[in-house]
Amino acid sequence: MKYKTLILFLCAPFFSFSQSFTTRSFGEPAIGVIALSDQFSYNSNLVGHYALGWYHDSWNTGGPSAYLSSYGGIKFFAGGQPRVYLSSSGNFGIGTINGSSRLSILRDFAGEDKTSVAELKMNDTGIDNSMIFLYKNKGGGQPNIEFINARANGTSVFTLNGIGNASLSGNLSVGCTDSKGYKLAVAGSLIAESIRVKLQNDWPDFVFRDDYKLKSLQQVEQYIQNHNHLPGLPPAEEVAEKGIDLGSMSATLLSKIEELTLYTISLKKENDHLKDMFQQLQKQTSRLKKELDKLKNNN
Repeated sequence: MKYKTLILFLCAPFFSFSQSFTTRSFGEPAIGVIALSDQFSYNSNLVGHYALGWYHDSWNTGGPSAYLSSYGGIKFFAGGQPRVYLSSSGNFGIGTINGSSRLSILRDFAGEDKTSVAELKMNDTGIDNSMIFLYKNKGGGQPNIEFINARANGTSVFTLNGIGNASLSGNLSVGCTDSKGYKLAVAGSLIAESIRVKLQNDWPDFVFRDDYKLKSLQQVEQYIQNHNHLPGLPPAEEVAEKGIDLGSMSATLLSKIEELTLYTISLKKENDHLKDMFQQLQKQTSRLKKELDKLKNNN
């Protein structure tokens, strides 16, 4: 008991309680209220609602554990302001005492365009700019979530706003771990109602220009016999190894459709010309037949 009394004497200058310090008579040191109405039972120990004590329990059998209890909640102050709190319902707050969730984190951005800000920093390399950043603009709108990576020079690598729009500054791999340098890599099937590809190169309307050199059908036939695929298209072996560029392939296929259109127009003109010649031959044949019949009748 002397040992316990000495501890309380040393601690007394650093604590302020509305009621006097005490030690528990049944073997566990404690500071605070000992009234029976202000106690509760936990892990076979009687603990004061307003007390700091050390108790033996099943959590750590190597020695007593410290219990700090306050019925209405606990606030931790720094700089004359409450910085951390634990409510009586178990909600924990950092930077705010008004959180209604299990964990509330608030960072005040004075002079900036953000409010209701929370951040979770992860610092294991001495670089203090890897964090999950939640904020809402002061002008209103939906809250945003940013993932900031120290290895990306402290810039945002992923942002998700309150209406579900996401932006990613790096590459995204789905079903795989290496995107091979592509912005999006999917190992598996992909389904979408609409996909828009915007090419940086010219759309192949140049096929219809007067200066476009359209191969003759004889040249195309010779190329197919030599290479087993159309001019301008990759061979099957290359497609199997490298795949295809959707935008570039769509443009190439369109150019082939446009070339086929030109071939069809040319063949139509040749067909119309042959039809005219055939009609002229029919007329000549009919006239010759009439003259021949006339000669026969005269004889």
